[in-house]
Order: sequence, then structure tokens, then C-alpha cells
Amino acid sequence: MIKELLLTVFLLQLAAPASQKGDCQCASSIRGKPNLWDVRLGIILDEIDVISETTNLPSDLDIQIKMEAVNIVKILYEYLKTLPECEPGWSYYKPTDSCYIMVRGHFTYHVAELGCVRRDAQLTSIHSRGESDFIQGLAGRDTYWIGLVQHGEWHWTDGSPLDYVRWRKGEPNGCCNGPANYTAVNYFDVEAPGEWDDGPSKPWWNPHNYVCKKPRVDEYFIHVMD
Repeated sequence: MIKELLLTVFLLQLAAPASQKGDCQCASSIRGKPNLWDVRLGIILDEIDVISETTNLPSDLDIQIKMEAVNIVKILYEYLKTLPECEPGWSYYKPTDSCYIMVRGHFTYHVAELGCVRRDAQLTSIHSRGESDFIQGLAGRDTYWIGLVQHGEWHWTDGSPLDYVRWRKGEPNGCCNGPANYTAVNYFDVEAPGEWDDGPSKPWWNPHNYVCKKPRVDEYFIHVMD
């Protein structure tokens, strides 16, 4: 009875839309990263308090239910600690605590962007020379899209700050007789791979590989359960 009641409350909380959760900058017990599970536990315990008050549960039963709630969350934490950082096919970069994948083929920018979204990721942002070199290790000298676009000003599509650039000399130059609002890496076979070029959204310029980026598995798991 206790576990059935607790499971009902727990599942309802997991199914609640993210818009009801509000914003939280709580510290998690998992690898020191922010997540919502500590908040969820508090909400679950609050909801159990309401159940206890409205159903007049005996105090010992009330305590037992709360202990079961804590146990369930502890089990979840322990499970998340056993997960690999990234899903198969993805590569982990510790300084950003993120996973990356190089998708090879001939893709326009918008198809590449959709390809990342379908992988629950976004076209990669880049915030340091180290991160740039790491991605280069995945791509080699092949050309690939990144998530730097210009709509008024240059910005990353994942919303992260534009705090690092690696433009090729003379770039961005608004090339190719049209709005050059997108960014590709290794567009020319230069001596210093990893440099960026701006370009338009036109089929003759567009067919590139692309690199997606997303949080490591346990952070992604928490996000999905939001």
C-alpha cells in the first residue's frame, strides 16, 4: 500500500510539465552538477504531507512513506553514477562536461540543425581552443557545420555566450553574393585546420558534415524526465 501510494505520487511528479517546475539553481549530489531531482524530492515530500493531512495517516505510516521516497531518489542517484558519460557513438570532453558526435554526409545547414535536434542535441558551440581542437580530432580535415549564426549579431544557437572565435584570416567576410549567416569549419584545406568561414544558405555552398553537442548522459536523463 505504501509503495503503491508513493509510486503514484512519484510518477505524477515526473510527468508534470516543465513549465510548472519554475527555475532552479540547486546543487545536485551527482558530480556537483545542477539538476532537478533534489527539487523533485522536496515536491514529492510536500505532496505526501498533503496526503497525510487529508487522509489522517498515522504518524508512523507518514514517516515510512517519506523514508521510501528518500530511498527511491537515492537509488536513482546511484543508478545515474553508473552510467557512461555518453551514449554509444558519442565522445566525451571533460572540460565542458559534454558529449559530441560527428555526423558525416552532405547536409545543408538547416538539415544539419534538424539532425542534431533529432539526437536531442544542438549544433556544437565552441568556447575554447581546447574544445575546438577536441572537435577537430573527431572531424579531421573534413568540413563541418557548427552552431554559430548571424541574425543581427553572431551568436550560438544553443544560447551559450560567444566568448571564443577561431575565424580564418579575413573572416567573416560576407562571402558569396548573399547573406553569409552560417559557419563552417575547415571549408578550405588550410595549414591550420579548425578555422571558421562564414557562408550563405545556398545548395552549392551547403553540403557539409556537422557536429552535435549535448550534456553527458546523466544530465541528459534528468532533462528528458523534465
